[in-house]
Amino acid sequence: MRFEDEIRKEFDFLFKDYGFQFLKNKLSRDVKDFTAFAGGQEMQLMFIKDRADFSLRLGIDQTSEKWLEFYEALNLLKEKGCILPEYKPSNKMNHIKSYLKKNFKIIQSNIDLLYEYL
Repeated sequence: MRFEDEIRKEFDFLFKDYGFQFLKNKLSRDVKDFTAFAGGQEMQLMFIKDRADFSLRLGIDQTSEKWLEFYEALNLLKEKGCILPEYKPSNKMNHIKSYLKKNFKIIQSNIDLLYEYL
């Protein structure tokens, strides 16, 4: 299964509920199979798979050199009192999917705050 297909299946709520679409991946061929970009109105996400590890980063646009790690974003929101500390950082896709789905609206409504850290 192609990585983008796997992302579309596992993170279907982003595409169905929030209008995310895959963005053109401008990375070299050797990392393209392990990296995917998707974007919505105000947020872009970079999905990265490295063997059994999975990570997610938030960014303003795909060309940016600066990306905010997903758990950094959650920690910043926790410090600001926006979310409860009900998560344990994990590099597993299903954990990240669960935390993202649960907190997406909070992340989205605080995206300007998060972008200040980029």
